[in-house]
Amino acid sequence: MTGGLVKLARLELSGFKSFADYTEFVFDDGITGIVGPNGCGKSNVVDAVKWVLGEMSAKSLRGDALLDVIFNGSGTRKPMGMAEVSLTFTNEDRKLPLDADTVKITRRLYRDATSEYLINNQTARLKDIRELFLDTGIGVDAYSLIEQGKVAALIDANPIDRREIFEEAAGISRFKQRKKEALRKLEKTDQNLAQSQLVLEEVEKQLRSVKVQAGRARSYQEYSTQLRELRSAYVMQEYDTLHKKEVALSETLDGVVDSLAAVRRSLEAKRTRQGELQIELEAAQDAARKSERELITAQNEAQATQQRIEFSKQQIAQLGEQRELIVARQAEMAERLTAREAEAAAHEKELAGIDAKLREHEAAVVEAVSKQEQAAKAIATLNRQVDENKGRIIDLMRQISRHHNEINALKINQENLANQRTRLEQRREQIDAQIAELKTKVGELDAKKNELAGKLTELRAAADAVTAEQKANNQKMAGISQELARARENRSGLNSRRHVLLDLQNKREGVSQTVRDLLKTRDAGKGFAYVSGIVADAVSTELEHASVIEAALGEMANALIVSDSAALAADREVWQKLAGRVTVLPADQMLAYRDGYAAPGVTAVTDLIKCDGALALVVHQLLGRTLVVETLAEATALAATAPRDYRFVTRAGEVVEAATNGFRTVQLGDMSKRGGVITRRAEVAKLEAELATVETQINELTAQINQCDQNSRQLDAKQQELRQQIYQTDSARAEANAQHQQLANQLQRTSAEAPLIAGEIESINRQVEQSQTRQKENEGRTAELEEQQKKVEAVVHELGAQVIVRQHEVSELAEAATAARVAMGQVQEQRSGTSRALATARQAVQQGQMEAQRLAGELETVAARIGDAEKTIAKSEETMVDLTAKAATAEKLLVEHNERVTNLRGEYTTLNSELDTINQDIEQQARREHELSLQKNELSVRIETLIEHTLEELQINLHEAYANYQAQEMNWDEVAEKINDLKGKISRLGNVNIDAITEQSQLEERQASLVAQLTDITDAKRQLEELIGKINEDSRQRFAESFAAVRAEFSEMFRRLFGGGKADLVLDNPEDVLESGVDIVARPPGKEPQSMTLLSGGEKTMTAVALVMSIFKSKPSPFCILDEVDAALDEANTARFAGIVQDFLSHSQFIVITHNKRTMSVANVLYGVTMQEQGVSKRVSVKFDGKGQAVVTQAAPQQAAA
Repeated sequence: MTGGLVKLARLELSGFKSFADYTEFVFDDGITGIVGPNGCGKSNVVDAVKWVLGEMSAKSLRGDALLDVIFNGSGTRKPMGMAEVSLTFTNEDRKLPLDADTVKITRRLYRDATSEYLINNQTARLKDIRELFLDTGIGVDAYSLIEQGKVAALIDANPIDRREIFEEAAGISRFKQRKKEALRKLEKTDQNLAQSQLVLEEVEKQLRSVKVQAGRARSYQEYSTQLRELRSAYVMQEYDTLHKKEVALSETLDGVVDSLAAVRRSLEAKRTRQGELQIELEAAQDAARKSERELITAQNEAQATQQRIEFSKQQIAQLGEQRELIVARQAEMAERLTAREAEAAAHEKELAGIDAKLREHEAAVVEAVSKQEQAAKAIATLNRQVDENKGRIIDLMRQISRHHNEINALKINQENLANQRTRLEQRREQIDAQIAELKTKVGELDAKKNELAGKLTELRAAADAVTAEQKANNQKMAGISQELARARENRSGLNSRRHVLLDLQNKREGVSQTVRDLLKTRDAGKGFAYVSGIVADAVSTELEHASVIEAALGEMANALIVSDSAALAADREVWQKLAGRVTVLPADQMLAYRDGYAAPGVTAVTDLIKCDGALALVVHQLLGRTLVVETLAEATALAATAPRDYRFVTRAGEVVEAATNGFRTVQLGDMSKRGGVITRRAEVAKLEAELATVETQINELTAQINQCDQNSRQLDAKQQELRQQIYQTDSARAEANAQHQQLANQLQRTSAEAPLIAGEIESINRQVEQSQTRQKENEGRTAELEEQQKKVEAVVHELGAQVIVRQHEVSELAEAATAARVAMGQVQEQRSGTSRALATARQAVQQGQMEAQRLAGELETVAARIGDAEKTIAKSEETMVDLTAKAATAEKLLVEHNERVTNLRGEYTTLNSELDTINQDIEQQARREHELSLQKNELSVRIETLIEHTLEELQINLHEAYANYQAQEMNWDEVAEKINDLKGKISRLGNVNIDAITEQSQLEERQASLVAQLTDITDAKRQLEELIGKINEDSRQRFAESFAAVRAEFSEMFRRLFGGGKADLVLDNPEDVLESGVDIVARPPGKEPQSMTLLSGGEKTMTAVALVMSIFKSKPSPFCILDEVDAALDEANTARFAGIVQDFLSHSQFIVITHNKRTMSVANVLYGVTMQEQGVSKRVSVKFDGKGQAVVTQAAPQQAAA
C-alpha cells in the first residue's frame, strides 16, 4: 500500500445490532476476511461502517427504524441503552484535513433517540464528517462499499445514478457541493438585492417627504425660540406685578390677623373664667347633691334602725314562750328517765350474779378439758420435742452466722447509696435552678412572640391596605392621565383651528381686495371715517345657522355700510379712484321693512341673527323679507304664493327668489364648504366656548393628577416604611421563635431529667430504708436466735421430767371435766332470759338521755338568741341618737350649698352675655380676614397657575428666575402683539414633526448605507457567478480526464476478468459532460447481449468488479469493503477475482466478507463471527504465517466477548 493514502486502522463496536459487547476489528495492510455462518452478524460489520459514516436510512441498514441498530436484548441479556461505533484512520501525511496523526470518527445513538457525532472525541456534525471524506472515495454511497445487492444495483442503475461513482472518482464531489452552496448563496443574494432595492426606493420616498417636514420643523424651532424669549420676558413682568400685589395684601391681612388674635385672647380669658365658674358650679351642685344624699341616707338608716328595734322585741317575746315549753318537756323527760334507769339497774345486778356463776362453771370445764388434752398430747410429743429441739439448736447456729454476714453487706451498700444520693441531690438542685431560669426566659419569649405576631399581623394588614390603596390610586391616575392627554390633544386641535380662523378673519379672507384696502385705509385714520364696516361684520349668529345667513345675504355680505350719505357724496372723487367696484349701503337712509306674512314651519332669518342697534336697520332691510324653510321643494312652493320681493332660503343654502318680472331665480350649491366671514366668526365663538370648557377640564384633571401623584409618593413612602417594619418584625419573630424553640427544647430535656433524678433519689431512699430495716431485722433476729438457742437447751432438760407427771394427771382430769359440764348447762339457760330483759331497759334509757340532751341544747340556743336580741335593741337605740344628729347636720349643709349654686348661676349668665358680644366682634373681623384671605388665595392661585404654566410650557422656575429679575421699560402691548403674531405663524405651520430633522439625517445615512450595500451585493453576485463558472470549468475538465482514464482501464479489466470480450463506458450526452449519464456496454466472450439485464448474475458481478477496480486504479480509495461479492462466482471466476484484488493491495486495503474458501485463502487476516450465545455475535481471529499455516490469535477479554 502506498504511503500517500490514509489507512483504515480499526473498527470498534459496542451495543450495535448483534454486537452487544465491546468488539474491535484491527485492519492491517492486505486483505482482511470476515467469515462465519449465515445469520451470525457478518453483514452487521458493513452496516456499522455505513452507519458511522452517516447513513440515515433505516431501510439501508436493514431495519424499520434507526433505533433498531441498538442491541435489543436476547433470551439471556437485557437490551442496551446505547449503540456506539468508531472508525480509526491513520493520517500521517495529512491527507485528511486534520492536524492529527490519527483520525477517529464516532457515532452514538441513545434509546431516547438522541445521537451525537465525534471527531477525535470532540463533538462534531454529520456535515463535518461528510466534508472530511469528500473526494476520498469513502462514504455511504461511494465505491469503497460494495455490499450485497449493490453489485446488481450498480449494473442495473440508471445512467444518472451511476454517474455519482464517477464523480467521486473524478474528485468533483467537493466541487459539486461548493457549487450547490454557491447557487444557494446566489439565490439568497438575488433575494437580498431585490429586497435592498425595494428598501432603497421606500427610503428615498420617505426622504422626499421628510425633507418638507424637516423644513417646517426648522421654521417651527426658529419661531418657538423667539416666542420663548418674548414669553419669558412677558411672564416675568406679569409675575412681578402679581407678586407686589400679593406682598401689599399680605401686610393688610397681617394687621387684621393681629387684631383678631387680640380679641380672641380676650375671648379665651373669658372662656377660662367661664370654665372655672362651670367647675365651681358643678362642685357646688355636687356638694348639694352629696348633702342631700347624706340626709336621705340618715333618714333611711334611722327608719331601718327603728324597724330592727321593733323586730328584736317581738323576737324576745316569742323566744320566752319557746323556753317555757322546753323546761316543761325537760321535767317530764327526767321522770321517765329515772324509772328506766332503775329497771335497767335491777336487771344488771341479777345478770351479774348469773355471769359469776357461769364463769366459775366454764372455767372449771375448760380447765379440766385443757388439762386432760394437754396431758394426753404431752405424753405423745415429749420425746419428739426432745429430738426436734436438738436439731433446732444446730439450725439456729447456721442462721445466726448468715445474718451476721448479711448485716455487714447491708452496711457497705448503705454507704454507697448515701454517696450516690448526695451526688443526685446536688444535680437536682442545679436542675431546679435551670428550670426556673428557663421558664422565666420562655415566658418572656412567649410574651415577646405574641407581641411580635400581633404587630406583624397589624403591619401586614396595613401593608395590604396601602397596596390596595396604591393600586386604586395608580388606576385612577392612569385613567385621569389618559383623559388629560385627550383633553390636551383636543385643546391643541381647537386652538389650532381657532388661530387659523382668526388669521383668516383678520386678513378678511373672502372679501374683495378693494374693500380690504378701503377698510385698511379707514383703520389707519386716513379717510373713510363714515364707513361703519361690511354687512357681515354687523351680523352674528349660531354656527348652525351661519351658512343659512350667508346664503341669504349672498354678495351683500361684503357690502359696505356708511353712516353719512352726505360725506359719501362729498368723497365721490375718492371713491372713483378705487381699484375696483364696491357696494355701499347708506344706513342713515334706510328703514326696516317686514310685513306680517307668515307660513307654517317657516322661520324668519331675522329671528336667527343678532346685530348692533346702529346697523340693525341695514340688516333688517336686507333680510326682513327672507324666510327659512327645510327643503327646496318647500321653498319653491311657498315662493309661488308669497308676496312680491320675498325670498326663501333652505337649510342647505339654496335661495329661491319670488316671481319678479315674470320669472323666478334659484341659487343652488353647497354653502357649507364656502366658510364666509359670518361662519368663521360663529365658529370662533363656538371654539372659544369649547376651549374654556376644555381648559377648565384640563385644570381640574391636572389638579387631580397632582393630588394622585402626591398620594402615590406618600403611599410609596408608607409602603416602604411598612415593608421595612414587616421585615424587621418578621426577623425579630423568627429570632424569637428560634430562641423559644431552643429554650423549649432545653427546658424539655432538663424537665425530663428532673423526674428521673427524683425517681432515682426516691429509689435510693427506699433502698436505704429497706437496707436499714433489713439490718435491724437481722440484728433483732440474731439476738432472738441466740436467746432461742439458750431456751431450747433448757427445754431439752425439762422435757424428760414432764413426761412422768403428765401420765398421772390424765385419769384424774377426765372425771372432773364431766361433772363441770352438767352444772354449766343449767346456769346458761337462766342467763339467756335475764339478758333479753336488760337489753330492752338499756335501749329505753339511751333514748331518754338523747332527748334530754337535745332539749338542753335548744334551751341554750333560745337563751343565746334572747341575749342577742336585747343587745341589738340597745345598740339600735344608741344608733338612732347619732342618725338624728347627722340628719340635722346634712339638712343645714344642703341649704348652704343651694344658696352657693344660685349665686354661681347668676355670675355664669352674666359672663355668657359678655362672650356673645366678643363673639360677634370676632365674627366681623373673621369675615374681614376671610375676604382678605380669599383675595390673597386668588392672587396666589393666579401666581401658582402662572408658575405651573411657565414651568410646563417654558421650563422656567419663576421662583428662582425672579431672584435676579430687574424690571425693564418695554411696551408690553407690542410684546403681546409679537407673541400673538409668532403663535399665528406657528399655528399656520400646522402639525410639525420635530423629529423630522433627526429622521432626515438618519434617512440620508441609511440611503447612503443602502447604496453601498447594493454595490456590495452586486459585487458579491458577480463573484458568485464567476465562482460557479470556474467550478463548472474545473469539474468538466476533471470529469472528462477521470472518465477517459476509467474507460480505458475498464476495457482492459473486463478482458482480464472474462478472458476476452469487450466492454466500454459511454456518455449519453457528450455535449453536457456535467449532467450526462454513464452507460455500460459489456459483451462477454462469445455473447452479444442487447441489454445489461440479460447478463447472468456472475457476469453482472464480474462486470461490476471490473468497473470498481477500474475506478480504484484511476483513484484508489483507502479501503474497500466487499460484502459477499463473490457469492455468484464459480471457482474459476473466484480465482480471477482474488487475483485482481491482490493486484490492488499496493493501493488499498480490502475487507472481504465471504463464504468462498478460495477467497479466504488469499486473506492475510481472517476474522470469524459466531453466535455461541443466541442473539449475540462474537469474534475470533486467525492469522496466516508466511508458510500459509493458520495461527489462531486470542483476542483480549473484552474483544473475545464480541
